Amino acid sequence: MRVTRWLRPAAHAGALLPLAVLLVQAANNDLTANPIQFITLRTGKTALVLLVLSLAVTPAITLSGWYPIKPLRRIFGLYAFMYATLHFLTFVEPIMRSTHSCCARRFSRNVTPWWAWPRFCS
Repeated sequence: MRVTRWLRPAAHAGALLPLAVLLVQAANNDLTANPIQFITLRTGKTALVLLVLSLAVTPAITLSGWYPIKPLRRIFGLYAFMYATLHFLTFVEPIMRSTHSCCARRFSRNVTPWWAWPRFCS
């Protein structure tokens, strides 16, 4: 049980390290010429690596019989989901921003906001 004491904190630190590196690069303005693409690729690659790690825990337990690594499956899976969500939001956010501004200009004239509908319906 002594070994498992450092296993969970090491898994959390290892899973959060790519995000910390990405934030430091963004704070230092150290991203590439296309930062959206850089962030999308970095978060997507990290999500895939963590997903493979979480899926590899069960065969590792089967082959080695070392059960203390079983909680790492959940940790890696949750961090993979977090990075996949960041990947998706980084990919979709610029598209939604441009679509929203286009639609906002097009439909802003003579449109009743949704919170004012009860006044006009009653």
